[in-house]
Amino acid sequence: MLNYFEYESMRKILGNSNLFSHELFMFSKIYLTKCIQKQTLKKRIILGIYEL
Repeated sequence: MLNYFEYESMRKILGNSNLFSHELFMFSKIYLTKCIQKQTLKKRIILGIYEL
């Protein structure tokens, strides 16, 4: 997950458009969550194969 400091630095880079920054922040959180879920799913599949 993005922490507050990452969010703030992203907001500074993109300018102070709060709405845009908030949308980007929410998108990034969702995107990162999906990536993390995919990685854990891959790990589970690999572990499952080894357990067989």
